[in-house]
Amino acid sequence: MLFRSAGHIPVVSEAGTHFVSVVGQYQHLGGLLHHGGDHRQEMKRRIAIAHTAFNTHRKVIYQNTAIAISKRVQLFNTLILSKLIYGCESWVLQDMKSKEFLHSAVMRLYRRLLSCKPDDKHSDDWILKTLQLPSPTELLRQARLRYLGTLHACSDVVSWDLLN
Repeated sequence: MLFRSAGHIPVVSEAGTHFVSVVGQYQHLGGLLHHGGDHRQEMKRRIAIAHTAFNTHRKVIYQNTAIAISKRVQLFNTLILSKLIYGCESWVLQDMKSKEFLHSAVMRLYRRLLSCKPDDKHSDDWILKTLQLPSPTELLRQARLRYLGTLHACSDVVSWDLLN
């Protein structure tokens, strides 16, 4: 008789019974997945990755006034925001606290790009207008629309009846 041990489930195959570990979260294709759909840890991890990438070339590229702001924004989009929003099309922000956390983290990156001092009182709207970058909400919306476009482009391959 097989006993179910804590944290393992038995899986029966042709070769016999195997016990598979059950974990709360795991990393899959570069993203941290949680069994309950909680994306806060992945969001924090992505924000840390973006800040680390920013720090790598902060003085040479992102805060170098010899480089035009438009070029710095272009590099920021390519090298920083791409790391931040990787996989975010599936994020579910279950409460206002998570949404505010993401908003403040993205705006903090934007402020760093502009070399704003901590005591500067620039509004989010002023920063968004100056950089000509999307708001954090728009970033998520764009990623989700891109993903929806990908699904639509695969309509011949994917069985949409299953999704319906």
